[in-house]
Amino acid sequence: MPFMDVGEAMNDLTILYYTANKIPEYFAKSVREDLIRVTENKIPIISISQKPITFGMNSCVGEIGVSAYNVYFQILVGAYLAQTKYVACCEDDTLYSKEHFTVRPEDDFFFYNINRWILEEFGLFRYRNRTTMCACIAPTGLMISTLEERFKKYPKDPCTGLAFGEPGRVEPRLRLPVPHMFYFRTQEPILTFNHRHGLGNPRKASELDIMQPELHPWGNASTLWREIHG
Repeated sequence: MPFMDVGEAMNDLTILYYTANKIPEYFAKSVREDLIRVTENKIPIISISQKPITFGMNSCVGEIGVSAYNVYFQILVGAYLAQTKYVACCEDDTLYSKEHFTVRPEDDFFFYNINRWILEEFGLFRYRNRTTMCACIAPTGLMISTLEERFKKYPKDPCTGLAFGEPGRVEPRLRLPVPHMFYFRTQEPILTFNHRHGLGNPRKASELDIMQPELHPWGNASTLWREIHG
């Protein structure tokens, strides 16, 4: 799996930061500031929002509503604007490690970081092995062509339980060509907050999930929740 040096300027990658502008501003601002800190301002950012924001190059699509369908529409809008070979999907409720942005996928693969933990408000970090779009890094052209096929077949939200989920995972359900996907694991995890403003509301824990109050390098769950979420 190809990695780049953490410290070098990453001119071949663009961050696609997408948001429906539903989370509290303190929370949103904390996440954006942490993304700037982690990337050291060396990676271009395109923000795709439903209300205008000052973050990277902003493309405001208007208040189109909260849905999985619209998440992928916003990602496609951002991918069209990207001028780099690769894009990294970044969500408004997720914190990232420097290492995450050093990964480069093969030309015909969607890469997903499976070292992603969930931060619960009640003071625990939770791990479940699953594919998530917030952990995706992909070739820009592949992102565009894959999502264009979806929207060509579904120009309107089908709203039928056909989840517009992660490329490589949901295409059989959508009856579309299946792109390649690959899972990688960074040494330091990325982290998503489980909160009531997220798509689908708070996600329930499973008895199979790993739960713990401390997580390297993020520290204590309760302390981090207060610091970032407020």
